Amino acid sequence: MNINDTVTLKKDRYTLIEKQVGGAQAEVFKVRRESDKHILALKIARIWKDTDMLWPISRVKSNCSRIQQEIEFLQSLEQAEEHYIVACLDTGTLQEGGRDVPAFVMPFYQYSLSKRLFEQQQPNLSQYLVWIKQMIIALKYIHHQKKDSEALMHRDMKLDNLMLSEDNEIRLLDFGISKSVFKQADSTHTQMNYSDDCVAPEQILLVKPNTDGKKHVAIGTHTDIYALGLLIYRIIAGYLPESQENFIVDLERISYQHKIALDKGEAGLLGKVGGITAEETEFLAQTFIDLAENRAVTFVYEDELEEESLSTSIYKPVAEQFSEFVAELLDKRYQDRPNAKNSLHWIENIQFKLSKLENKSKPVTPEKSNATIQSVSSPKIVNQATPNASINSSPTARKVKSNSIAQLQSDLESSQTKSTTDTAANPNLISDTKPKPREGSQANALPVKKILLAAIVVLALVIIGVQYSKRNASQDNANDQVQIANNNLDADMQVLETEILGDDPLQWEAAFMSLNAPENSKNPQALALLAHAHEKGKAVSTHWGKAWLYYQKALQYGDDKKITRKKHNLEVKANTILANTQSSKTQRNKAYQVIETVAGRKIIPLSINARLWMEYRYRMGDGVKINIVRADEWKRKYNQIKDEAQ
Repeated sequence: MNINDTVTLKKDRYTLIEKQVGGAQAEVFKVRRESDKHILALKIARIWKDTDMLWPISRVKSNCSRIQQEIEFLQSLEQAEEHYIVACLDTGTLQEGGRDVPAFVMPFYQYSLSKRLFEQQQPNLSQYLVWIKQMIIALKYIHHQKKDSEALMHRDMKLDNLMLSEDNEIRLLDFGISKSVFKQADSTHTQMNYSDDCVAPEQILLVKPNTDGKKHVAIGTHTDIYALGLLIYRIIAGYLPESQENFIVDLERISYQHKIALDKGEAGLLGKVGGITAEETEFLAQTFIDLAENRAVTFVYEDELEEESLSTSIYKPVAEQFSEFVAELLDKRYQDRPNAKNSLHWIENIQFKLSKLENKSKPVTPEKSNATIQSVSSPKIVNQATPNASINSSPTARKVKSNSIAQLQSDLESSQTKSTTDTAANPNLISDTKPKPREGSQANALPVKKILLAAIVVLALVIIGVQYSKRNASQDNANDQVQIANNNLDADMQVLETEILGDDPLQWEAAFMSLNAPENSKNPQALALLAHAHEKGKAVSTHWGKAWLYYQKALQYGDDKKITRKKHNLEVKANTILANTQSSKTQRNKAYQVIETVAGRKIIPLSINARLWMEYRYRMGDGVKINIVRADEWKRKYNQIKDEAQ
């Protein structure tokens, strides 16, 4: 068949517009239905090996059988799209190569889930959970269908078989290798069908010796559940679990060892390979929290995991429940995995808990506060005192070293915000009137700048020590320093780090929580301070990869040359560390956090060849196990992005 040809099926005629990505079993065309000019997709069994050569007759029959099986399965479903499964709109046979070839028409989908996940604008956590729930509903519906009183399974759950409708809903397709589930645990197969990236151990490892020329495997609906777990891990974490990658890479060796064990009458390796490690489970929970808190996610491998602040997040319980859920789906023992019905209850419970937490984290008042950070030197400290309150009685989420921080914060905001709103009517709004001083204090007669000066000097004496005491000598110089801090990013960081917060981790943690507030998610200076916190290990573990991402995100909302320089310097520092063979392991690990973060994005910074460094790391085993497959993959990605840039 050629483009612009018109074909006829049972219900209508269709004109071929464009050939789509197909597979070894089928070809797919974008078509126009002639009755209403609606754009759809035509799927036909593949019989041509290339342009002028047919597949062998046995292969042609196999492909035709699979497409016919898919047609019959889809036709047996009632209201398929309501269960997030592709609909079969028309069927028939077409003449190809002198044979009657089965074909059917389905809706045309512009985007696959695979393509959507790798777009620059990533979905939020709630959307991820909606898609996961829709996948489970589709599987639940399939598993409850019966053929000859036996349940059905899909057997080919993978990203490329998940499309997105115009309503952004999942549509599961490609049922060419779907199969009835035999009641016995030793279903026999003469031919194995699976996709490497989503294969379950029981699809390959036999349950008993192969003495009759057939493969006795324990496939079932639990096999789809394992593939579902791999999909969920990949959607949230960004890649497959390392245990799965190792299983795929060492498939031949593992299968051989398993066979030898079975021949000796031993249990073999079934139930001992696959799954996810405790470290991967923990990382999945942390990634869940990052997504829930709208933070940029850095994809790291198990070797590079560092302790994160799980315990400080309100999302920790639901994140741990989610990671436990995925671990259950990926249980090495297929008998212990939950079914689709239980999985649906589980994900609905997670969605419910997440929505409660999200509602709890929203501001109490519906009005938008004018006190949104205008400069990074004035991050709003959580639970700060109102202008009328005494500094010493200011309630804070965590006790900080100096009770004057809240008042200092208010003063800094007052010096930047020009609002005529009455702060008594709305304490969230910062007016440019002077805040009321403490009772019994001589500060009543002092202007706002002198109050600010006194607070900075007192706090500097406590935290920094004698080296900053000289600043008391000149009020003008101190006030000039504050003014510079309001307009200069580097000074902002210095003031926040030394004069306001010093090295006290509790003070930094309070500021960090404030900077992570939703209203600051598009504030370039707040994002730059978050980057600084990750780079220097303030309030969180040092993570240069996350620091780079926050700098990158800051530049999306404000083209600041100083932020650009900060990001560039971090790249140069990472590159310099790796180029020096005498660098310590700790420093190299930090450098690779930046490298991997940059390498995962479709950009080529002038200061770094990130993907080549990733190739080097896995080829040489620099801090990780040698993995030639992964090294070759990074080299391929480098060539790809280089070609795209040319």
